[in-house]
Amino acid sequence: EEQEALLFNGIERPRSDEEQNRITLPVGDSVVFRFDEPQQVDRLRIVFDLDYTRKSVSPNKKMQWFPQKLHQGKDFVPMKVASTLVKHFRVVIDGKTVYENDNNYHSLFRLPIGTVASEVRIELLKTWGAPEVGLFACDLA
Repeated sequence: EEQEALLFNGIERPRSDEEQNRITLPVGDSVVFRFDEPQQVDRLRIVFDLDYTRKSVSPNKKMQWFPQKLHQGKDFVPMKVASTLVKHFRVVIDGKTVYENDNNYHSLFRLPIGTVASEVRIELLKTWGAPEVGLFACDLA
């Protein structure tokens, strides 16, 4: 499927405005890996969309291009976490929650798993404000 190819193509950022190179899912949706037979899963890696346009971080153009705390003017609107970034997500392996974070602010997430599994589910529960979740990569090793 086209969405699977985008998650595994090794390009983890937009290439142009036309080619976003990510999949989008509604908030509350999940990415699920199912195996016909249980497989050894050593780690999970996810690259969330951190809004490369920087428009959701600040309305000030200077801060969109050069977001440094020391370069903020006194009249600037405070910087925010990118609205596209996933805030709350959960990792469920074979029906058991193994990781949950309800205050995420990282675009790259890695989780050592080290177990045999039949199903790994990543539940994308909330963003920092965007109506959709963007993923540039989501893979198991």
